[in-house]
Amino acid sequence: MRASNVRIFAAVVAIVLIASFAGCSQSAKKNNDMIVMSNEPTVPTARPTEMPLPDDYARISCTIDARDAYASGALNEEVMSKLESTHGMLLNSARLTIKIEYKLDGIFKCIKGLVGGDITISENAIFSICGLENGMCAGKGRWLVKCNGERIDVGIDQVELKDGDTFEFFYDINA
Repeated sequence: MRASNVRIFAAVVAIVLIASFAGCSQSAKKNNDMIVMSNEPTVPTARPTEMPLPDDYARISCTIDARDAYASGALNEEVMSKLESTHGMLLNSARLTIKIEYKLDGIFKCIKGLVGGDITISENAIFSICGLENGMCAGKGRWLVKCNGERIDVGIDQVELKDGDTFEFFYDINA
């Protein structure tokens, strides 16, 4: 009788361990040298969450905020429908791991897949994201960028990435 109880206990422990390891996967898509991390929460695990990163990569946090434009009501129906499901918050603190040499262009390629829309660059600045173009709010408004809380006033090709940077792309309806 005791031997069968031990076998049952061992089987239950094995099932619990297998089930817990099945939940340890992380939601990520690999695209050449860029890794796009989802902004969905992951299951807590006993493994270290911060793996060592090669020197030529950086972990970046990224937000795309068009809530002011969405709330303005001044957008055409096509753009409003693209913003409808998120109420203008296209991306909220997505975590990206990206090769540093790609600069912001690499971030744009990563987030294009996450937001499901194109990002257009014109004259070294963001012109549109998901169809929301500069000047769409009664002839005003444009996309601006902040890095670590500071507005970037240089061309996007001049921005250097560092591990731990936080980027916010936001649409200012008064700009």
